Amino acid sequence: MVDTMQSTYQYYCVDDKELDRLLRGEEVNELMHNDILRASSLPVGHVGVIVELGGSGKKRSRPLALFCHDEDVQWLCGRYAHVRSEFSPLSAWCHLLGSKFYSNLGGTMRDARFGGTLAAWSGLVVAEASLLSGRPLSEIRIAACLASATYAVARTMALWRNLDCESVYQRFELANKICRGHGAASKEQLRVSHVRSSFQPMWRCLTALSDPDIGSGRDELYPLTMGLDALRRARENGEANEAAWLVRPLVKAVPEISMYEQLTDVAPEARLNLFDELVGKYKESDPQEVTRRHALALASGYLATVAAGGSSSLALLEDYADDFPELTGWAYLVGGIGEGVTWTSAFDGLGRLVSRELNRPLRLDESPTCDFAFDEAIVLADDQLKDPLVHLRIKQARVLSVALYPGVNIAVPIIDSASAEARIREVEKERPPPVREVLTSKGDSELKMLAYALWPHILPLVIEETTERFTSKRRGKSTSRDAGRKQDLQGTSQLSLKERSSDKK
Repeated sequence: MVDTMQSTYQYYCVDDKELDRLLRGEEVNELMHNDILRASSLPVGHVGVIVELGGSGKKRSRPLALFCHDEDVQWLCGRYAHVRSEFSPLSAWCHLLGSKFYSNLGGTMRDARFGGTLAAWSGLVVAEASLLSGRPLSEIRIAACLASATYAVARTMALWRNLDCESVYQRFELANKICRGHGAASKEQLRVSHVRSSFQPMWRCLTALSDPDIGSGRDELYPLTMGLDALRRARENGEANEAAWLVRPLVKAVPEISMYEQLTDVAPEARLNLFDELVGKYKESDPQEVTRRHALALASGYLATVAAGGSSSLALLEDYADDFPELTGWAYLVGGIGEGVTWTSAFDGLGRLVSRELNRPLRLDESPTCDFAFDEAIVLADDQLKDPLVHLRIKQARVLSVALYPGVNIAVPIIDSASAEARIREVEKERPPPVREVLTSKGDSELKMLAYALWPHILPLVIEETTERFTSKRRGKSTSRDAGRKQDLQGTSQLSLKERSSDKK
């Protein structure tokens, strides 16, 4: 925390009638205010409000943030949605914080703290967006990164360390279901789930790595965390053989990587052979042997970043991206370990944008930039309606910004139903005359008559395909990876995947 309550802001503990007055911008001089915000000082059924005082002139006092106990969120949001709907949704213009957040706030601004892991988190965010889109980096947009589960976890853990990665991910999944509907699981959804679940060990390692007391929580991933910590210190100190530092905590679980001690003396061809060997052992490893399996993935990912004589060869991982996305994830993660410069043009410019959004402080003295908060969506969404989000007054056509937690705004792609229906109507207009009329007409070729006969069977497929492209503009992954993507992956613009001076002779 870097600041305290300033004189232009006041904190009030109010009941519902007093809150109405504050929201209307009325004078609040007679209300009791307190400069100390504590969870124990807020009675159940009351709301804490940070107000920016209007001062002299015509400027009205403006509520900036609302605090309430978790059990009062439903009452608060539901009341204004039905009784004072002009103020609803509250979280679109006023920060909404539950007890676990405001009790740890301490001021109007809160910094995101990464403990030196910002570059690694940024790389992992880009890795998830790349794997899910199947596009070259030059075609990936920042919205895809902000829609990733990795971004949600990274941003949350940097702002609020009293949470855990698993609960953040569950909340992320629920937010997407609320905004996008509870449709039946498709092949694409299963693939997305597979990629994100494979990243969870990386989230845990980076969270532990950013903890000042790094050795406090020991689990089956502890050796990997210590290996990453050793690699970070080796790079920061300019050690001659960083690979040796990385593998020493891992050798007990994976004796096969002991040769990393002399990796600087190994020729590129031998490194490629070692990479193939490690990936083969990873594929054969028992999922129950958590430490060994993930250590093999980490070692393989690291080797891909230095395989070509010290420079990255991430194209090596392309053949395994569908079945083993964790290999790509570890490679992108390990490239950012120990890197303090996050404002370069890494990942075709995505690196700096992701780092900027991850590192942005939470400021309660500025209006929210989200469409609504998750906590309010839970209360106001109604899946029994044709438009479940109607009470949230959505004004976006393609992407929603949802405050998963205070300061954690994720992008949620949605389907613009009006545009989809318009496109379907356009396709329907192109429907040919009945087949019977065509077959009885004169002068039509046999090929044309065949086309008309097949049209009723083709039309549903055309509608499905064009609607999908029109509404979400989602591209399926190409069955063969083009040379352009390989050039993106092999280029020198990767975040922290540059040639290591310690690997030069």
